[in-house]
Amino acid sequence: MPDVFIVYINLDRATVRNAFMQDMFAARGIEARRISAIDGALLSDAESKAVAHPRPGLQHLAKAEIGCFLSHRKAWAEIAASPFDWGCVFEDDMLLAEDSAAFLASTTWIPRKAHLVKLETLPLQRLALGQGQSIPQRGRSLAKVHSMSYGTGGYLIRRDVAARLLARTQSFSIPVDQAMFDPAYVVLSRLNIYQLCPAICIQQKNAPDIAFMPDEAELSMIEDGRSEMRLSAPEKYAGWSKIKREILRIRRQVTELFFRIGPKSQRRRMSQVSFAHLAGDSFTHGSK
Repeated sequence: MPDVFIVYINLDRATVRNAFMQDMFAARGIEARRISAIDGALLSDAESKAVAHPRPGLQHLAKAEIGCFLSHRKAWAEIAASPFDWGCVFEDDMLLAEDSAAFLASTTWIPRKAHLVKLETLPLQRLALGQGQSIPQRGRSLAKVHSMSYGTGGYLIRRDVAARLLARTQSFSIPVDQAMFDPAYVVLSRLNIYQLCPAICIQQKNAPDIAFMPDEAELSMIEDGRSEMRLSAPEKYAGWSKIKREILRIRRQVTELFFRIGPKSQRRRMSQVSFAHLAGDSFTHGSK
């Protein structure tokens, strides 16, 4: 019996993605439970306002982002109610490395002080990482994350942390990845977050040179919403909202600078995390 309760989030209307993920898990020898995602497109204004409470200085969430946050909350609820000490959450457009099952069958490789472990990578993102700890016989290492880490495509979460996040996010004002992984906004303080290096999973949108999702696959539950946010005019801030936003931006920049040039004992390397892609993988079909 595995040590991890594994779930994946999938919209009811995204049947092609569901079939793809089921085939992926079967090929990797992984048992995963499907979580019916909350479709942000179907949320009424009243339903959105009941949970998403914008804060001054922060951009309003798109309904797709609200649906994404609520979907991860459903996953946390399942994990918190399970008998497993650890849970694993995947979104429904992930390519998993061929050896990914080894990291989900047992948690003996995870440091006892860890609360969250990121399994995915965003190749263009640079992270402030601590000294890597090699994982015996598995060809990878773990490094503590000391900076913002975007994305919620694949992560391990301790059961008690899932319960705490669930309790603290009955309402929210930021995207789910910021609530979990951004030191400037994080909902729970003093979380020990680790990154698996190289990563064992990657989303299609973050892997333009690796084609693995079926051409007919539907948009992910947040791609349409985030695209809309990117194309919309930037929100204008004034007064305290503008000052607060600038303080948070400068704080993040100073933190990253400190990790690069501060005292040697406190320095962190700014690194891009790779994905261990296998060229012969039957789930890939060349470059896009």
